[in-house]
Amino acid sequence: RRSSDLYAGTTTSVSNNTFTKIAYNTKNFDTANCYDSTTNYRFTPNVAGYYQINASTQAASSPGNNAPMALYKNGSWAATGSSNVNYLNVTVLFTVFTV
Repeated sequence: RRSSDLYAGTTTSVSNNTFTKIAYNTKNFDTANCYDSTTNYRFTPNVAGYYQINASTQAASSPGNNAPMALYKNGSWAATGSSNVNYLNVTVLFTVFTV
């Protein structure tokens, strides 16, 4: 079983209507050393199988504004979630199979 627990060590500023990569740059653990927490902020499995990716973020937003979050696989959009309330939490769950 491979597992990683990561978080962003600093606040990320984003512009309106622009997707911005969040640098989850701090590892609590990464049992198989699959996550790059220093340059690309990517999870790259080193064993074929199914992986469940859970990502969450909190954002301060004006009421009624939409704050989406997306996960990408190999540079392409794979999953998204959004919310539209003040100080929102957005969570995305995604299962991926690698060979």
